[in-house]
Amino acid sequence: MYKLMITDLDMTLLDSNKNLSEYTEKFIKEKLNVPLIAATGRSLIEAKTFLKSVRAKYIIAANGAVIYDCESEKIIYEKCISKEKCIKVYKLLKSDAVKVYSSLNKCFRDSELDVFISSINDIEDKIYKIGVGFENKDDYTEYKLRLDELNLVNMCIEHPYKSGYYMEISPEESDKVNAIRYIADLCHIDIKDMVAFGDGTNDVGMLKEVGLGVAMKNAMEGALEVSDDVTENTNDEDGVAKYIEEKLGEKLCIR
Repeated sequence: MYKLMITDLDMTLLDSNKNLSEYTEKFIKEKLNVPLIAATGRSLIEAKTFLKSVRAKYIIAANGAVIYDCESEKIIYEKCISKEKCIKVYKLLKSDAVKVYSSLNKCFRDSELDVFISSINDIEDKIYKIGVGFENKDDYTEYKLRLDELNLVNMCIEHPYKSGYYMEISPEESDKVNAIRYIADLCHIDIKDMVAFGDGTNDVGMLKEVGLGVAMKNAMEGALEVSDDVTENTNDEDGVAKYIEEKLGEKLCIR
């Protein structure tokens, strides 16, 4: 019997329009009888908005940089990127595609280095991640190597983005699986007593680590390769809720 359920949001629990469907919402409220943990690359502010209609126990945001306790309404864990590292990344990439995401959900970007540095140094927010867009995969690969050489990349997430590729740079030791380990210790639960759902490369670690890692039918190749099972329905077809109803039954203590 699994004791915690972890789920990604975009393209997993949410549909392609970023909504929680009526079917899935009703399932969580009326049938799911284990604590729900959301694990997302989105900011805490965004994640709380998406989950406003259901009750989660914890929210893991910014790909593991933040853990929020929904009951106490407090951040209980966080990892931040220094302003100095943000400036180094910007100087190295020399691109107005660099976006810095802060704890207050602000996004900083500018084509002028002086303006960018001034904006970063003036803020009091904590910085949780840096996002960088590239027009093609060759540029992505080249700059990833440069960042690696300077020990500036902890986690690089690659995925198609608009007409190109996108990279996310996170704080050291910050990813979804480390956040899940923290929660497991906090709750005195073996990580193998958890089930997780995901679709992307940033879900690979948690899908491998938990007792049952389930990739969405619409998942990316990396997630499909490491998962223990795959949903029969996509995120637009209530894949998570239907998988639990049809395959897990008492293992998730459904009333």
